[in-house]
Amino acid sequence: MKSYISINLKSLIKSKSMTLKELSKITGITPQQLSAINRWKSKKIEFITIYKLLKGLSCNPNDLFSIQDEDV
Repeated sequence: MKSYISINLKSLIKSKSMTLKELSKITGITPQQLSAINRWKSKKIEFITIYKLLKGLSCNPNDLFSIQDEDV
């Protein structure tokens, strides 16, 4: 069984009643980059981006990320 890291950006934004555009203004991360992260189109996320997301969403890493098991 393989495991992978999942980002819970979509559900966090929804739970904060926020839009990607609002999060972009708060964090300074471009809407395009947020959209790519949100749609799993981004191959890597820099630590500074993770930090900005955590601060902007007022959450901790366990809220933003989870480990998912994948049946192979």
